Amino acid sequence: MKSLGICISVLVLIWVAGPSPAFASFSGTEVYLASVGGGPGQGDSQWYTTIWVHNPTASPALVQFSFLHRNQSNPAPADIFNDTVPPGDTRRYDNAVKTMFGLDSAFGAIKAVSDQRLLVSSRIFNLPAGSEDRDSVGQFFAAVPAEFAIAAGQVTELLGVYQTEPADDSQFRYNYGFVETVGGNATVRVTAYNSDGVSLATQAYTLGPFEPRQYAFKNQFSGVSGINIRLSVELVSGSGRVVAFGSGLANRSNDPSTFEMSFRDDLLAGGQPGGGTITGVTAGMGLTGGGSTGDVTLDIGEGAGISVGANSVAIANGGVTTEKVANNAVTGVKIAADAVSSTKIADGTIATADLADGAVTTKKIENGAVGAVKIEDGAIIRAKIADGAVNGAKLDADSVSSSHIIDGQVHVEDLGFGSVTTAKIEDGTILEADIASGAITTEKIRNLDVTTNDLANGAVNGSKIAVPLTVSGGATTVLELSNSSSGGIPGSTLRAINSTTGGGIAGYLETAGTDATLVVENNGTGNLIKAFGGNGGNEEFHVENNGTIRQYDSSHSNTITLDANSGRGTFRDLRVSGHADATLPIAYAFIEGSNADVRSGTSNVSCTWNAAGERYEITIQGESYYYRDYQTTVNTAGSLARFAVTNSSGGKLVVAIFDLAGNKVKNDFQFVTFKGP
Repeated sequence: MKSLGICISVLVLIWVAGPSPAFASFSGTEVYLASVGGGPGQGDSQWYTTIWVHNPTASPALVQFSFLHRNQSNPAPADIFNDTVPPGDTRRYDNAVKTMFGLDSAFGAIKAVSDQRLLVSSRIFNLPAGSEDRDSVGQFFAAVPAEFAIAAGQVTELLGVYQTEPADDSQFRYNYGFVETVGGNATVRVTAYNSDGVSLATQAYTLGPFEPRQYAFKNQFSGVSGINIRLSVELVSGSGRVVAFGSGLANRSNDPSTFEMSFRDDLLAGGQPGGGTITGVTAGMGLTGGGSTGDVTLDIGEGAGISVGANSVAIANGGVTTEKVANNAVTGVKIAADAVSSTKIADGTIATADLADGAVTTKKIENGAVGAVKIEDGAIIRAKIADGAVNGAKLDADSVSSSHIIDGQVHVEDLGFGSVTTAKIEDGTILEADIASGAITTEKIRNLDVTTNDLANGAVNGSKIAVPLTVSGGATTVLELSNSSSGGIPGSTLRAINSTTGGGIAGYLETAGTDATLVVENNGTGNLIKAFGGNGGNEEFHVENNGTIRQYDSSHSNTITLDANSGRGTFRDLRVSGHADATLPIAYAFIEGSNADVRSGTSNVSCTWNAAGERYEITIQGESYYYRDYQTTVNTAGSLARFAVTNSSGGKLVVAIFDLAGNKVKNDFQFVTFKGP
């Protein structure tokens, strides 16, 4: 009989009938004291830590203590203390930071790891110089098992926050902190809630591997005031795990109290459905052992087909017999490759459906086993005939028709002179692919014997036509092409392409008469002419059906329009060549001064009166006016002596008119504006 190693410690989880000791902490093989320290503090305070370690098991406990320094990562702690605690003994370490680790002044946390479950507690206290132990003020911490630490997505609670404003007048103050327990990084979010559960403020912290931290509430939550505040500590991200603690202190006496973190219900038997006090462990079917006191062990009894090891239960070799396998339980995926040999197959049991396509190769067929009756009509295809196996004697008279001749295999030397007459060629049967290059020479074809009916549709392609091709005629049309395609350029009736990258052209037209060289007529609604360049497929210019011409820039924006109906030419930028690229005016107008109305001028002008600035503001459509980039002339109208000045504001032309005394006035005026080159 083998043991599964199922050991239940009754120290914490099993309460037997009758009186038993009660502990305020939980035992474990890896536990953490979240706040320890030794050395001088604020003022004349001097801090010490006492640690108690109890071994409740029946075996000696080998213990390693690691000091984790506060506010730094401790991935490989350098300060180590090892000890052995006999069964049932309790060790006390006074001034633990100094006596265990040799540190004169250090604050942080302690990690204790053992091969047995241990119960660990501590007291951190202030004992000023010259005082006795009975004068000390401190607080107790119970070590927390590593498995009680919260992981990503989990939350724990800290109670007892009392902090009012102003902070120095508060009856109590509060500190809180954490320690990372698995050697990973952890991002922690702390949220303060009032007694009604309303969120007051939030802080976030990032901890490194085995890093302890401690914070004063008043410094982290400045301005938050209350006498019953709860802290919710959530590990929001990272692979680390965290133990948290709280500490409340009376502000005058400095009397401290420890507030432990809340533990998840699933860690305690009382939090489970049907949970409660365990009074015994009974071995069920197939198990032996059990009991109601001490450490209890359950064993699995060995049986037919079962193999039990120190840490495993498995099916014994040969344990699955025929009786254990249900009918049809062994499917294809259960059978290993090459597991089915010839001896496993009953004679005559392989049917046609069992053979995969191509499974029967030449090697599988006995010589002479395939007779004529075994060959299905039409089963012998080209791939089945060896090269050269079909000679002339095998061919029946007239059995080779055009369809049996491989394209291009009838050469010049195969044909006698004059042997191919019109009568020998079936109408429409000679395709381009049937004619080997150079096979049909002039001598092979009787004069005028190749008629239209002898040529299959599409048989005469570009390579069969002599180049250059000259077509001439008299009074009638020499070449007429027609097409009903609507496929754009690919479906054009006439298409000329010159693929050279040199100086070649695709088309050339010439006439010697008095009429036009090229006549274009469009009986539809589209343009007469379109011209394309290398700008990505957009047209460079086009001539519309009514004769209007439009030109475009590389962005396909209209730059020049010559309107055939109105005779008007529209130019984006018109300059006078030979006169320093002088331009025409872009805008001009007569403005009625009393109401800023545009009485006449170009259509791109509008005007408003700015009463606050006592000025006219003129908008020129399509222009962002800036006085240095434009040239504007303004003349006042009327019999009174006036003068005008110009400026710009917000992309508008600004005009202000003054009388001779320098006062701003309203007055009719006219202006003309040019845009600089």
